Amino acid sequence: MGKKTYGKCFFIVLILLYGFGLKINAQDCLFRLQITDSLSGNPLEYSNISFEKPDQAGWEILFSDREGWVGVELNHGQEITINIAFLGYLPQAIPLRCVQNNLNEELLVKMAPSDFEFDEIIITDKFPDMVEKKDTVIYNVSEFLTGNEEKLRDLLNKLPGLHVDRNNVVTYNGEVVRAILVEYDRFFTGDPSLAVKFIPADAVDKVEVLEAHNDFSILQGLGINDELALNIHLKEDRKQFFFGEGKVGTDFGRHNLGHNNLFYYSPKFNANNIMDWSTTDQPALSRRELVKMIGMEINNFDPKRDRDFMRQINDMQSILQTGYHYRLNAVTGLKQIKYKFKNNASVDVIGLGRYSKNRFASNQSVLFPEGLSALQTTESSGYVNNHNYFVHCDIRSNPSAEAIINYRFQYRNARSTDRRLKNIKIGSVESNDFEFLNRNNSSILNEIRWIQQWQKNISTIAIYRLNTGKNDHADVYNLSNVLLPDLYGIDFEKVQLRHDDHMTYTEHYGLFRMNYSLNERSNFLFFSRINSRNPEVDGELYGGERGVISVPQLIPIDTFSTAISFSEWDLINGIRYQLKKGKLELETGLEHQYVTLSRNDKEDFSQSSSIAPHLNISYNFLGFAQLGLRYQFDYSVPRFSHYRPKLNFNEYNRFSSTTGFLIPQKQHSTALSLRRTLPRNAGTVFFTFRNTYIQNPVNASYEFSNKAFITNFFQSDKNRRDWMLNMNISRFRTNRRLIFTISANLSEFHNRVGNKELPFNQWSAMGRVNYSRTWDNMELSTSLNSSVRSIPLNTGREQLAWTGDVVVNFDWFLSDKWSLHLEPGISYLKSKQLDQVSVPLHLGIEYKILNNRLRFKLDGRNLTNADYQGISSVSPSLTTISNHRIFPRYVLLSVTYVY
Repeated sequence: MGKKTYGKCFFIVLILLYGFGLKINAQDCLFRLQITDSLSGNPLEYSNISFEKPDQAGWEILFSDREGWVGVELNHGQEITINIAFLGYLPQAIPLRCVQNNLNEELLVKMAPSDFEFDEIIITDKFPDMVEKKDTVIYNVSEFLTGNEEKLRDLLNKLPGLHVDRNNVVTYNGEVVRAILVEYDRFFTGDPSLAVKFIPADAVDKVEVLEAHNDFSILQGLGINDELALNIHLKEDRKQFFFGEGKVGTDFGRHNLGHNNLFYYSPKFNANNIMDWSTTDQPALSRRELVKMIGMEINNFDPKRDRDFMRQINDMQSILQTGYHYRLNAVTGLKQIKYKFKNNASVDVIGLGRYSKNRFASNQSVLFPEGLSALQTTESSGYVNNHNYFVHCDIRSNPSAEAIINYRFQYRNARSTDRRLKNIKIGSVESNDFEFLNRNNSSILNEIRWIQQWQKNISTIAIYRLNTGKNDHADVYNLSNVLLPDLYGIDFEKVQLRHDDHMTYTEHYGLFRMNYSLNERSNFLFFSRINSRNPEVDGELYGGERGVISVPQLIPIDTFSTAISFSEWDLINGIRYQLKKGKLELETGLEHQYVTLSRNDKEDFSQSSSIAPHLNISYNFLGFAQLGLRYQFDYSVPRFSHYRPKLNFNEYNRFSSTTGFLIPQKQHSTALSLRRTLPRNAGTVFFTFRNTYIQNPVNASYEFSNKAFITNFFQSDKNRRDWMLNMNISRFRTNRRLIFTISANLSEFHNRVGNKELPFNQWSAMGRVNYSRTWDNMELSTSLNSSVRSIPLNTGREQLAWTGDVVVNFDWFLSDKWSLHLEPGISYLKSKQLDQVSVPLHLGIEYKILNNRLRFKLDGRNLTNADYQGISSVSPSLTTISNHRIFPRYVLLSVTYVY
């Protein structure tokens, strides 16, 4: 199909969609009313609006939002009278009629204060337990509490539909809450787990569920960064206060802990501080909390999302702490300062510094599709020193204005020194080595966003980002009987190898997006994105006598300089139409992507383009369930192999090469979903089936000999297919919660074995059950996770790897002063190569004094002294099955004071 045909199709789709929007516009009316005080002009929140529709039995009751707005939808020809009431004001009755000339109308309703004077006011009614509006639920928390709640976590677990699990993940009717706000501003980074751990329960007046919150008011309802959020309303006497806690603990031996977090909140200024020193297995911040703070921000401004998602993950992983260690010494400092000016502009700065030294040990089996003869087993132990620094600064103008400017600066730096001993066996060849690795990864990001609303129905978003980075690796290997190819010409019985690798990169990203609203229910989206990246790689490989580290005394074996550089850029132009009408939601359109690739060392050059349709449609079927259909096309470059155009030393005894010049992969993904919500029982059933079809997939094969083990990256002309089935059932009651999840995956792919590409099938199944129950003085939560995966081999045989864990958390509040915590668990790994079962047990008892502000706790960790924990990972290229040594048994006595 030629470009002219594509253009005609595109034009026809555009006209049809535009006509569809006009047809809808000609049928229905949306009246938006703002309720205000007639004297001051201030909006009246929670104004009562009631009316009776001709086609409904009974009355409909709505409440105005915090800006006084409320929306009423009518079908063409309908006529009603709305009644508006607010305590202390004269009620009003306003007739509304839907005709052709008032399809989208805004009305300002000024409520006059009542002239009636009260000699005495006796309030016999109160704020209701729950107020439900169209997309907001407000809880009056005082009606659900028992008086034993200490933190926000305890409070939320008493509210119907809300749940906080043992990892401090907050859900509302089974859906994950993405942010927690305090008086409509994000608490800290907005991470719910930090808020539920630290905000005191006695400071909370109301909890508001915002089903479609947006930090930028002019983007509200457009589906750009809308997220499920909780807003915490504070009591009047707690809107300017300090809170936090300090903790010290010791086992009078190797394990010690010192922790302090202090938060200050006021409407204009927030300051937060976390300091931690620990030689235990209790981190200052969980891995999930660190990801929220230093991780990637999903760019929902871009309809196609950023292509550098995996690179961002790698940058983040260089700072995140590993969970597999049996001895740790870590110091962490985290500070945040946020100031809001009178015009609601704000400055938000976060700084993180961390030093850690941890010891690790593991044994590992790696299987390759070639069969059992290629089995690799590794036993390793060692330690890692990490120095991590992170700075984030946001400067933002008034987010409620019609023009918003946001400047962001980020700096990351991760330095590590890794020493380890390894005993590796591949087939019948066994080798030993000592490794000394130095790594230094740093990046600087500058980004500016401009969001502008030009007219009521037109808004634009412009983004420019400059990201620069540098990665330096210096790996030193003392080897014995190592596998090395003959081309290096060195004695593999006793050798020293040093590998220096340096990479720098510069990335430019630009986005322009325009949103044009036809009416409140439908709009067009036009966007253009350009992205360029230019990495340059250089390095050296040296060899010499065992024990020699200095470069001048080593012999150069291989050198690659800036000749190995790769540049690419892509340009995407697209249009989408979005519709939300009653029970129907639709997003459809076309995108054209143009990709240019070049590699300087061989003067290779490639350019290609593709046009992709986009479809995302959902419909609430007869009020029973929401059905969804989604098609997504991804046109991406296999970046991980860009700078491996020839045989290079890569990892210990592995060598990697790339066959030819790789072209973009084409990935087609189609998903069908069903969601059924049971509001009365606070239950949800969610079902998804997805099919992914990949053209020109990039894969890895392996070559084995008595001299070398080589990884070959190649692009297959055999397509890959993946199927995924997922089901989630959740049920929530005030004191009971159940979440059940099951998923299954099947992949069909080809991999190269010898000179042939053979077909493989790989499948996995996973089940998860979470159950919790609360009594007056007890809390119980259980978690069961289990998975089974197939390991495909070219012999036609299959192996299975079965992993899982069971964890039980039981809290018994013996009295107002005493509490007991019991956490038994079991984890298991069963495979032909490794078979491991561990049964760790945690037990703690706590005593509180001074109105529960001072707490003494005796905490026993891993009392059964379990040694290892098993995990498994399966991919089309290889399967990894590992046991990691876990933290040994200790008993910690700690004292905590709550501010």
